[in-house]
Amino acid sequence: MLDLYFELPYETEDILAELGYSFSRARMTLPSSQRIPQRLSELRQQIEELLPLVTL
Repeated sequence: MLDLYFELPYETEDILAELGYSFSRARMTLPSSQRIPQRLSELRQQIEELLPLVTL
């Protein structure tokens, strides 16, 4: 039920176009480090799942 609360009747691109903005989805290239985090694959999956929820 909570998921339905956040659904909009218009596409993101259409809403942003009305405001004079555009939308694109792309993988970001972040700075690198020699240190490899533990559970890297889980971290990557979590970031990719949560990023679409970020308001820019």
